[in-house]
Amino acid sequence: MNSQHPKVIACLPSYNAEQFIEKTLCCLQRQSYPNFEVLISDDCSRDNTVHVIQSAIKDDERFHLIQQSKNLGWVDNINLLMEKAVEMGKYVFIMPHDDQIVPEYIEKLTDALEKNPNAATAFGDMKLTSVTERTEIIRYDEVRGIQDRVERTKSILRLKGIWTTAWRGVSRSEAVKKIIPLKKNVAGTRDFILDWIWLVKLSLEGEFITVPEVLYSKHFRKTSASVQWHESNQNYLGSFFSCSFVLFRCSISWREQLIFQSIIYELIAKRIVIGTGLYSLFQRVKFLLQKKSRQVHKS
Repeated sequence: MNSQHPKVIACLPSYNAEQFIEKTLCCLQRQSYPNFEVLISDDCSRDNTVHVIQSAIKDDERFHLIQQSKNLGWVDNINLLMEKAVEMGKYVFIMPHDDQIVPEYIEKLTDALEKNPNAATAFGDMKLTSVTERTEIIRYDEVRGIQDRVERTKSILRLKGIWTTAWRGVSRSEAVKKIIPLKKNVAGTRDFILDWIWLVKLSLEGEFITVPEVLYSKHFRKTSASVQWHESNQNYLGSFFSCSFVLFRCSISWREQLIFQSIIYELIAKRIVIGTGLYSLFQRVKFLLQKKSRQVHKS
């Protein structure tokens, strides 16, 4: 391993991506960092994705294509890639088949991790384009500089800010080894906000570093998996209970367990209240009491 430029492995799961994967591959090929490889796992695409990939990478020895014999699904495909990647390089990252990164993405995030051995992951700002083509720049600073792992994990658990930005960074392989494989949710949509559970576990392994510049572009499409998710109570409850089970299996103190589980069950309670309509009733009563208070004050 080159000590000056440690090996970085990109994990690219692909499925029916013929319309946009060439741009993703191109931005990886243009990386300024000199020591990286890309593992691609195509999950039995039914279009010309494999042909597009093969044409794009045929003369580039840094790219390696795996063609699955049966459809694994997004979660298992990611797990397969990550399990290989953490044994190959010091750092790893997930590269969705329809996203793009700037040429300095690997270089700048790897440099940030090299300068802070206590960090588990590093990420930059994200340019986000919605299905309606509305664009905004997302910065996630909620966990920046938090060295205490309890406080860091509490922030992630409470779903503060646009936490998905942190998932789109480069992570230390030693930390990732401890948090894989990803487990599907116990109820609802099985892969709903699994990146949140990923970050909860990763926050236990080290600091989160932010590089304050746009390094990543995400374009939501109607076919994007997360766009098709339904933010239903069932999906959220399934995710919250899954996170509770995952944390219960982690090697953390009982004090930490108590703190984290109490936050999760607070989230569960809120969702149950919302689902039963009690939240709307509470908000209505609160509004009427405030209105009555203002009337009394005026009189």
